[in-house]
Amino acid sequence: MEYENYDMPTSSKPAAATKDTASKAADRPAAQKVPDKNSDKKKSAKKSAAASFSKAVAKRREEIIGVMIVVLSTLLLIAIFAYAREDDATIENISPLRIFSEEAALAAAELKNPLGLLGAMLSGFLMTRILGYPTALIIIAAGVWGWNLFRRRGQEGFERASYFTVYAVLFAVLVASMFGLTSFGISEAMSGACGRLIADVLRTAIGLFGAWSALAVLMGITIILLIDLDVQKTIDRIKFLSRGHATEAKVRFGEWYAARKARRALRDAELEAEHAEQENEDVEIETAVEIASGAATDKAAQPVNENVAQIEEAERIAAEKRSAEKIAVEKASAEKLEAG
Repeated sequence: MEYENYDMPTSSKPAAATKDTASKAADRPAAQKVPDKNSDKKKSAKKSAAASFSKAVAKRREEIIGVMIVVLSTLLLIAIFAYAREDDATIENISPLRIFSEEAALAAAELKNPLGLLGAMLSGFLMTRILGYPTALIIIAAGVWGWNLFRRRGQEGFERASYFTVYAVLFAVLVASMFGLTSFGISEAMSGACGRLIADVLRTAIGLFGAWSALAVLMGITIILLIDLDVQKTIDRIKFLSRGHATEAKVRFGEWYAARKARRALRDAELEAEHAEQENEDVEIETAVEIASGAATDKAAQPVNENVAQIEEAERIAAEKRSAEKIAVEKASAEKLEAG
């Protein structure tokens, strides 16, 4: 009994401690359990990677869009400048929804446009339905917008792109309208349907001269606004430049006028000298003619007998020559006979 009483306390204490620990663990809430450190690190790494990727995409979104606009603008420019009228007849019966059909493949083999069916369709639409080749100015303006997006030039770059777009559209419309008033070989390609429509409206409303005048004035105003954005500022600039060079221009004009007068005086003196020399030559010729005519008159006034004597003397000399020639011939014939 003593043994049993001795062992009871020693064995009951650990059992009680174990029960208390188990009950505390059971009563502890799930949130207070010890977390897994590796899983938490993996989750935080994934969240940081996703956040950094989204930031990079948001940061580069404008650059990507800008590059795409520049590339598309370049391809459109290539398509326009490679436009061939023969391609329109080739793709006339091909719908854009059937570009993958067998008929479209056969037509693509005959096209001259380097961008194939899509390039031929787009260039044909822009060339014939819009403004012709001046449409390239509008496409270049789109490329400027894309370049500003790519370089992220901010508000100032977008303002410049806006100004360039406005002036590009104005120039394109005015140039197309001017060519719409003409009948050259390239007028159709340089005007398009819109340019010819504007030209026809102006020609009908104010006549051909009025249409040219209106378009020329608008082109001049556009150029002035492109340079200074103010007509009065351009006029003041012209006045300032003319005032600054007025004195120099006046001096140069005076020098040119003096040199011109000197050259003219020298030329007049040369002409007078030539005229005087010519008069002297004429006087000498007249004198020689008078002397010759006087000598002829003196010879005609000589006695007729002297002329007759001279004639008789000449006849006698001629007779002597003939007799001498006859004797020489007879002598030569006689010598030939003797020799034979």
